[in-house]
Amino acid sequence: MIHYIITGHANYATAMRSAIEAICGEQECLSYIDYDTTKPLEELKRQYLQTVKQGEQYIFVCDLAGATPFTVSSMLFQDHQNVRVVAGINLAAILEAIYIREDSLSEICKTMINATKTTALCFKMNAERKKKKEGGI
Repeated sequence: MIHYIITGHANYATAMRSAIEAICGEQECLSYIDYDTTKPLEELKRQYLQTVKQGEQYIFVCDLAGATPFTVSSMLFQDHQNVRVVAGINLAAILEAIYIREDSLSEICKTMINATKTTALCFKMNAERKKKKEGGI
């Protein structure tokens, strides 16, 4: 089974945990690591290294590409065939990934990226509806 490590700045991981558990309950094989920018970088490295166990498969889900959680996890595990790092993934994509843990690491990462692309949207109220709303009935 694939393990997910949700990580990001400030309370990102804690907030994602709250949302995930509100929607689909507590999940196995999910870890949440907040990056506290007031603490030494070594603390983040230590947390990552303690979470990843030999012989298991992991996907780090980071808040921002190129930012500290992404960079640290990428550098620490660049030579590990059983670890992938993705960034910028939205909640909908994480929820989808939770239920496809039997696919390969690469396939799950592709699915998460595609799900993020397809679930991000911009709502625009059409002019006719807006006019009715402003003028009453």
